[in-house]
Amino acid sequence: MMNKKIELPLRTIDLSYNELKPFHPFEEEMLERYTALHNFVKDLYGEYESVQNKYEQHSEHIDRSLSQYTRLHVQLAILEKNAAQTINRVVVNRPSIEMIAADARNFFSVMHRFNEEMQQLADESEKMYLVFTPLNTKDELFSELFDEYKEFRDRFAQKSETCSLDSDQYDQDEQAFFDSIGNMADKQEEFIETCNQVIDRYNQLIEQTEILYQRWEDYSKSVELIKLMYAMPNDMSKVCMN
Repeated sequence: MMNKKIELPLRTIDLSYNELKPFHPFEEEMLERYTALHNFVKDLYGEYESVQNKYEQHSEHIDRSLSQYTRLHVQLAILEKNAAQTINRVVVNRPSIEMIAADARNFFSVMHRFNEEMQQLADESEKMYLVFTPLNTKDELFSELFDEYKEFRDRFAQKSETCSLDSDQYDQDEQAFFDSIGNMADKQEEFIETCNQVIDRYNQLIEQTEILYQRWEDYSKSVELIKLMYAMPNDMSKVCMN
C-alpha cells in the first residue's frame, strides 16, 4: 500500500491505495468532491465566524443605544413630573415656566441625536440581515455537494474490493472529516444563538423606544399647554389650572 496525503487548509487528507490497481474514474470523482467538501466546510466555518463577529459588534451598538435610552427614560420622567406639577399649580410662576421651556428645548436636542443614532442602528440591522441571508444559500449548496459526494461514496462502499483506495483507511479519514463537520455545526448553532439574542434585544429596544417617543409627544403637548396657560390673563390661567 502507498500513502497519499492531500494538504488542505481545513485538514490533511490521509489515504492509502494499492499502486497495482488503477483508480476507477468514480474514485477520482469521489476524491474531487471529498476535497471540495473540505474546502467548502473551511470557507463556510470562516463565514459563520465573520458574520457572528459583525453581529457581536452590532450588539455593542445596541448596548450603547440601550444605555442612552435608559438615561432618556429617567430624564423624561423628571420632566414629566415637573410639567404635571406646574399644570396643577394655582399660581403661575414665570421662572419655572421658562425653565420648563428651556428643559424641553434641551431634551428635544438630545432626543434628536438619539433618533439619528436609532436610524443608524436600523440601517445597520438591515445590513445584518443582508449578510445573514447568503449563509442559508450556502448551507443548501453544502447539502447538495454532500449528496453528490455520497452517491460516489456509496459506489465505493459497494466496489471497495476492486478499488485502489484502502477502504479502512478511507473510513478513518472520513470520520476525522465528519468531526470537522461537527465543529462547523457547533459554530452554526453558536452563530444562530448569537443572532437570535441580538435580534431579540434589538426588537426590545425598538418597542421601548416607541413608548419613549409617545411619552415625548405627550410631554411636548403638556409644555405647549403650559405656554398657552402662561400667555393667558392671570385670572383665566388660575381657572384653567384648577
